[in-house]
Amino acid sequence: MKTQFKTPILYLVFNRFDVVKKTFPLIAKQRPKKLFVAADGPRTKKEKEETDAVRKYILENINWDCKIQTRFLDKNLGCKDGVSSAVDWFFKNVKKGIILEDDCVPSKSFFRFSEKMLNRYEKDIRVISINGYNFLEKLKVDESYYFSKYFNPLGWSSWRDRWFAQDKTMKGYLDDLKTGKFKKIIKNPLERIWIKHAFKNGLQNKIGAWDHPFGYLHFRNKGLCIKPRVNLVGNIGFMEDSTHTSGNFIDNKFYCLKKYELEFPLICPKKIQINLTDSRMFFNKILLKIFLKKIFFF
Repeated sequence: MKTQFKTPILYLVFNRFDVVKKTFPLIAKQRPKKLFVAADGPRTKKEKEETDAVRKYILENINWDCKIQTRFLDKNLGCKDGVSSAVDWFFKNVKKGIILEDDCVPSKSFFRFSEKMLNRYEKDIRVISINGYNFLEKLKVDESYYFSKYFNPLGWSSWRDRWFAQDKTMKGYLDDLKTGKFKKIIKNPLERIWIKHAFKNGLQNKIGAWDHPFGYLHFRNKGLCIKPRVNLVGNIGFMEDSTHTSGNFIDNKFYCLKKYELEFPLICPKKIQINLTDSRMFFNKILLKIFLKKIFFF
């Protein structure tokens, strides 16, 4: 009998049938014991045909023994509320787990790495999340993974207590701006400008960013995000009809990276602390991306 993957997985889908046909088989190969599938509702009658096709395909291709739970919405909540409420639903049912959106293409070792990190750091509340995606290809570390202050939502995992510790209203962030605490939390002035700009767009619903409150939880609590030394998750979501992207070369450069495999057993860092080189390189790449977009696309 083939072994089954023990850690619960949440698979987030919508209307992209071609994408789901490429990524769901990778989850199916793991044969998870507990699989959660969340689908936002359609916006039009035509879109309902697409969302129905996606849901039918997934249910028809669960050919292993598992506990399947679905959250198939009739009404559309949008990217922000649709994803955030789906993760709420997931963590109300499990204490820890992996979250994959339909356009994420995980390597085989992504699952094993995520599970080991969830088990190893479950009781260490300094660690808030675990990433599978890492676009800092030039960052060299001797260990299998390191600690970052930046959270990325392309293939990740966490625990119930960390997820529900965030402030989705972002009131804490707004209070920090008023009291000046934000300057102490984010000491780099250019980084403060970048974060304030991103959060302003999110608060004004100019972008459907569900991950800003969770990301700020990392900053405010000096929390850690585990990142593998190599990228473990590819992405095939950068198309003309994508919510946040439009297939431009900048998004392809930063997000559509080759995925690799990690070697096991893992080599763990001796110290649990933020990798300062990661902070510098990550910030510089994000700034460069925004600058180029302003020149060529805005």
